[in-house]
Amino acid sequence: MNDGELNIINKLIDKYIRNSDFIKNSLILMIGTVISQFISVAFSPIISRIYTPSDYGIIGIINSISGLLNSIFAFGFIPAIILSPTKKKRLNIVIFTTLIVFFNLIISFILFIFISKPISVLYNNKDLSFFLLFIPIGAFLFSLFSITTCYTNKNKEYKLLSISKITQAGTNSLSNMGLGLLKFKALGMILGGYIGYLISIFNLIPSLIKDIIKNIKYINKKTMLEEAKKYRSVAFTGFFADISIIATNILFIYFISLFFDVRTIGFYTFAHRIMTMPITIISATLQQTFYQKITEIFNTTGDIRPMTSKLISRMLLFSFPFFLLLFLFSPRIFSFVFGNNWYQVGIYSQALVLYVFSSFISSPVSAIPYVVRKEKIYLVLAQISNILMIASALFGGIVKKDFLWTCYFLSTLNALFTLFIIIWIYKISKIKGKNYSTQ
Repeated sequence: MNDGELNIINKLIDKYIRNSDFIKNSLILMIGTVISQFISVAFSPIISRIYTPSDYGIIGIINSISGLLNSIFAFGFIPAIILSPTKKKRLNIVIFTTLIVFFNLIISFILFIFISKPISVLYNNKDLSFFLLFIPIGAFLFSLFSITTCYTNKNKEYKLLSISKITQAGTNSLSNMGLGLLKFKALGMILGGYIGYLISIFNLIPSLIKDIIKNIKYINKKTMLEEAKKYRSVAFTGFFADISIIATNILFIYFISLFFDVRTIGFYTFAHRIMTMPITIISATLQQTFYQKITEIFNTTGDIRPMTSKLISRMLLFSFPFFLLLFLFSPRIFSFVFGNNWYQVGIYSQALVLYVFSSFISSPVSAIPYVVRKEKIYLVLAQISNILMIASALFGGIVKKDFLWTCYFLSTLNALFTLFIIIWIYKISKIKGKNYSTQ
């Protein structure tokens, strides 16, 4: 490589990486995410041979119910950590939200002692009641993980976030494998996930505790309530949106169990987990840095349209070939990597490609409605998407009596509706902003 080529490369690096905080921070976070997902993928062929489709079926049910509790525990206040303009006010939101989470842990644990058996009867699985008792602990750890992650993101400590992701993935995978070999069955996957959350929290929380100690005199009940009141609209909207999405997932899983069997739930859970990895690796990573960056821009110049346009166009350009390959070769890929028992997962994954592709594009920009304060309209649109998901389950179960039709129907309808949402988000991104501290 000659000097001229090196100069061109250096200029490109200066233009697109060194001089762009968004790209640089995204790359730092993405490196950690890629490594963490590589660890998960590397262990997946081993773990898929240790656990059975029935185990994954149990995990699918647990995850669907856990998701609902995860969304309830913090009452929707976690996004306010990003929106809060100063560290002193931000710490009050953090403490306020953490207190809510501790309170909900106690209430939910008592509640699940009484409702675990009725839920297991509803799903026609008597072994489920034991696993349900672990859900409040998981929701508690998930909420603490979300709080510490959001705070670290706002402070732009992306190296710390990357390290946290890697250690979480490694711990989770090793725990799943070890507990699976010890014949813990589905419980091994549940506990493995919790151990991963704990490790991540231990990595992130020292920085938060240090800031709390430094600013302890500014943290008080009055400020907490003032900040909670300021962001109550965002919190309520996010809270209701999360509940509705998770409730839809619970209904979707329930209909699968009603029309089909636990193995089908296992196949769908495994397919969804693997297919959404690109969202976790790239899309969700970009969402974290994009959310932080556009909030900063919105509070100053207010012009987030150019950044939105670039992000959508580049994601479309670079992701299309990857998803096209998945659509063409998913059954062969799944049977080769995970074993012949999982060939059917590849069939379902092939049907879900369009759905995952549209979600991949929309995920990073989904923060925009909250930033420009159009969250209530976005909430209504989310409900339409939820209705389409339930309609897909009913169509496949009642009309076609084939879960593959459910996947294709879900994929097509939601992809078309997500395209509409992306166009709407792009339209509202032209709204000029004011600093939230004045609101």
